[in-house]
Amino acid sequence: NAIQLSPTRLDDAYFDWQNLGVNVKTFERELLIAVAAKSKINPYLEAARQAKIELLALEPSSLGLMRLLNYFAVTAEKNSPHLIIYLSSDGINFLITKEGKPFFDSYSFWRNVEEARDGKISREDFEQILSREIDKLLNFYRTHYQEDVTQAFLLTPILKNELAQVLNQKFKIKLIGSRFPSQTQDPLSDIWGGV
Repeated sequence: NAIQLSPTRLDDAYFDWQNLGVNVKTFERELLIAVAAKSKINPYLEAARQAKIELLALEPSSLGLMRLLNYFAVTAEKNSPHLIIYLSSDGINFLITKEGKPFFDSYSFWRNVEEARDGKISREDFEQILSREIDKLLNFYRTHYQEDVTQAFLLTPILKNELAQVLNQKFKIKLIGSRFPSQTQDPLSDIWGGV
């Protein structure tokens, strides 16, 4: 099945999987499948080798974002599905997670987003991009799992309040509060979320 589902030929990719357990509603076993092109991963492996760093695991940032939500969210309802949105200088990551398990992961590089190809994104473009992508994600999740996503974890260095309003007004999604550890008096910036 992984061969049919993968956008990358498995001969040219690193492939792994994790057992997520049995879905209590459908009684079907759920698996997380990860496929990454060797051409994208090998430079990281080579850099670690040259630095004499032994890698124990290499994973997408979305799994780190999921752990960030699990460890530092202060208002999340643990058994509800959550939408995680992480904006960075490279692109935007969308993740739907529930009970500490990822159910959907999507990453869009800015260079692949039509409104951003000229290197400029207006606030209106930004809200349109988010609305379009979130609408697709929520429809997918609702159709597949027969429940709504009502909470979001938003990590963005800009327009956080404005984007929270879009989430609340258009999609009826509440923002999850968080408390990140910090070594200084200043709160840790959302820009570090992916790290």
